[in-house]
Amino acid sequence: MFGKIDRNHILELHSSIREHFLLRLRQDLCEDAKRHLHRGLMVRLGMREEAALILDKELSKAQNPLSHYLSIRLTLFLNAYYLNLTGSLDNLAWALTYQHRLKDNINGDKPEQRSLQ
Repeated sequence: MFGKIDRNHILELHSSIREHFLLRLRQDLCEDAKRHLHRGLMVRLGMREEAALILDKELSKAQNPLSHYLSIRLTLFLNAYYLNLTGSLDNLAWALTYQHRLKDNINGDKPEQRSLQ
């Protein structure tokens, strides 16, 4: 048997994050910050939650050793969780950049402005 993902802890954590940012979205934020928080951070939070729940479900019924198919499937969901986590942080950084005007004339739609330079 494989280690158990603490499903309830993940759901509680995601719920508190969701609640915190939903309150922020109701505040006086610029539209670009709202866009990155709502369509970026919040959507990615849902995808991370779904990936974690599927991992929990699959691992709780898995037997040693994992089949080739299942190991690939679980790897996909681990990657989905990781990519959406890093994407969430990127969305949060863009929201902060827009809201606090950390850079003049910022436009995240321009590829040349999507780097750290």
